[in-house]
Amino acid sequence: MPTKQLGEFVLYALSETSNLSWCNIIHKAKVDHVVMMYAQGLNCNYFGVDDTTTPYVDLEQLKESVGKAAMPFLTKQAKYMITNQISGKNGRFNSPVADILQCNMSNSKKERLAKEKQIKMQKYKDNMREFYMVTLEEMKKIDYPIPPFLDPSVTLPDGWKETHPASEPLKEGEQKRLIAVDCEMVLTVKGSSLARITLI
Repeated sequence: MPTKQLGEFVLYALSETSNLSWCNIIHKAKVDHVVMMYAQGLNCNYFGVDDTTTPYVDLEQLKESVGKAAMPFLTKQAKYMITNQISGKNGRFNSPVADILQCNMSNSKKERLAKEKQIKMQKYKDNMREFYMVTLEEMKKIDYPIPPFLDPSVTLPDGWKETHPASEPLKEGEQKRLIAVDCEMVLTVKGSSLARITLI
């Protein structure tokens, strides 16, 4: 089973997506959560089977002296084990975690996002610090919690700590003062990539 299919299975199990051609969950609505444990370096040999084994391994048929002795907990959690094939090319392996978490994007969506980014860059070409700030419309589009001072109709949960708006609005052409910067990186198949930047 390719790693990408593990990601498809998690999405299928937890969301209202279409059925997978290779898997069907009975009473899917009763699935509350999915637990995935990633153990780097764990392979078939530790279970007493070789690398050329079939994709489906009957755990009950493992040798007592090898698989069941070395992996007593894991061999008791299910009847079958499905072997996983790590993706990669030219002798390099992709990160299994990245393969699982990445979602496919259509060409039309890629083109739309690129066009939106180009328009935004043109708008903020002389003030790039605000280029990275999410607008109110963008926050609504991605279901971000909206502060009440931006939208008085919003009701937020108890305990919400809100940043107070500026006491005086900025004058026309005046840039906001930058106090602090924070960012978050994520690992992609092409290496580290900027996922979030926060400006205060």
